[in-house]
Amino acid sequence: MENKLVSKNRITWVDTGKGIAIILIVMCHTNSNVIIDRWLAAFTVQLFFFLSGMFARGYRPIELFKKRWRVILIPYFSFAFITYLYWFFIERHLRPSIVNPLQPFINIFIARGGVENYIYNVPLWYLPCFFISEIIFSGLLYYFTNNNKRYAFPILLWLSSIIGYGLYTFESPQLPWFLNVVPTTIVFIGLGYYYRNSGIKWLEEKTWKQTLTMILLFILTTISAIFVTVRVNLITNTMPPYFVFYAISIAGILLIIMISNRIHLKWLEFCGKNSLIIMCIHEPIKRVIIKITSLLLNYDIDLLRENFIAVIALTGLVVSITIPIILFFNRFVPTLIGKSK
Repeated sequence: MENKLVSKNRITWVDTGKGIAIILIVMCHTNSNVIIDRWLAAFTVQLFFFLSGMFARGYRPIELFKKRWRVILIPYFSFAFITYLYWFFIERHLRPSIVNPLQPFINIFIARGGVENYIYNVPLWYLPCFFISEIIFSGLLYYFTNNNKRYAFPILLWLSSIIGYGLYTFESPQLPWFLNVVPTTIVFIGLGYYYRNSGIKWLEEKTWKQTLTMILLFILTTISAIFVTVRVNLITNTMPPYFVFYAISIAGILLIIMISNRIHLKWLEFCGKNSLIIMCIHEPIKRVIIKITSLLLNYDIDLLRENFIAVIALTGLVVSITIPIILFFNRFVPTLIGKSK
């Protein structure tokens, strides 16, 4: 009998987890309620790095570059140019900005953090950061493994977390290709790597103990969102105090892992399998949908985005609109999203 959680060489709960994560990210970008925003931002991006770490292997950097450039860099540049042109010719005239149009265009290639550098499509920052994080992590893992120093690798990740927090604390400038953020993101790739290789299955079980743990994790992350006022924002390398940041990030990741093992919905798996496309296109769609909804309802945009019920509805609408776009790219231009024909 086929394992419902493992089919066709895919771990389906991981697809479900990615689906939940990308929907929460769309919701985060749609919502403007401060408490909900802090809760959503606390762990969702880190979850993607964690899940990718579950499949990480040690490679020489050039080897992994050859394996991954088509999968990550082609979609990055494709959607960067498409959404930049949309912003340049249409949206910036409807939503004026003081940002010089040349700045975000040049930044497509430099990939430095800062909202103004990705004003046309902020979530795109994730792809270059993810690409560099994977290459550095796999290269370090390869070196430590092949030189019989595997025991020292967890120490390196711990030092990396210190460096990452230090770069935030001392207000490091935004470095090209998010090199100031990478020391933090590779920590979560490492956590995913060690989780997968630990053989621990407790989180994937379905007893009252896991249910109680889920409730406690939800309460913990909610309390943090209420009382910890510094919002996690990796594009600007902003985070709350060191131990709080990692504790809440890990708590949120564990919560989603446990939820993902308890629900089996094809549409969530679909969103997970296509989370990269949703990540790349939802922001411009979201802005249009919110504006149209505000005009149709004659309702202030800020009030609309603070209404939790409205945010859920808008998130569902935005994700629904991405589906035909996903199907189009997968069927007619798969090369633009890093897939073979």
